[in-house]
Amino acid sequence: MIFFGYRLYITALAKQGDILNGIIILLIGVALVATVVYFNVKNTSLQDGLGLSLLQAPIYSVLAVLALFVLIAMIAFFSETKPVYHINDD
Repeated sequence: MIFFGYRLYITALAKQGDILNGIIILLIGVALVATVVYFNVKNTSLQDGLGLSLLQAPIYSVLAVLALFVLIAMIAFFSETKPVYHINDD
């Protein structure tokens, strides 16, 4: 969310558009990362929590992208879409 929020912010800034959407998405991403770091530090020591959070962030980033593709595939599979045939050939 941080990456896409930043890209949306920069694009809107370059086109003189509304930058608020990018800022909101960016802040939500920062809040999520801060929450993960908080819980990691709370459940371990400060040093271990910060260190493992730095390892956890790239892993979660890759898994989030993969999960998005899996979610799209699952929606397509379970939607039971049928092909549409055009009967009238005029």
